[in-house]
Amino acid sequence: MSYHQTSINALTLLVELIRGGQPVEGRVRLQKLVYLLKAYGMKRLTGVKFRYHHYGPYSEQLAGALRSAVASELIQEDTECFDDEWQKFCYSLNVEHPDAEYLQLNSEEVELVNTLKSKTKGCHWRELELAATALFLERERGLSRSDALERALSLKPACRRYQDEAEQLLGSLDAALGARQRSAPSFAAL
Repeated sequence: MSYHQTSINALTLLVELIRGGQPVEGRVRLQKLVYLLKAYGMKRLTGVKFRYHHYGPYSEQLAGALRSAVASELIQEDTECFDDEWQKFCYSLNVEHPDAEYLQLNSEEVELVNTLKSKTKGCHWRELELAATALFLERERGLSRSDALERALSLKPACRRYQDEAEQLLGSLDAALGARQRSAPSFAAL
């Protein structure tokens, strides 16, 4: 798959995650949601590469697709500054943009996205960070779930208070999307 097609696929997923409902808060949330979609079998994301970064699995391709979508005004980015170091980003879809209708998923993909959105609705971003990091370590390093969670917590002590929620989220995603997970390929870290 070409880099261009991979970027379009990442953008299409971002559009679907942001489409409808409330704005999506946070770049970390978007990165983790897309990683979880890939990990649970979203074939469209096969070419999107993730590596371990400060907040867990991170894709520069995805970040680039988001920057391009914001620059083209397909996705609106609102920024709230708290001080020199902390900002909160909120994303919404510009439904008037011509590409908003062009970038569509098939019905099976929409079902997967909607299932993920439903299961992660109301999750704190730290919960998503911990769950995605544990799943990344489980998949990429061949660790058991419990070992992956312990390793993730050692890397992310700020997430400790979300341990139970992250474990429950992964269990819920396994139950809802498990068949896809078992058939999904391994995704090598860069």
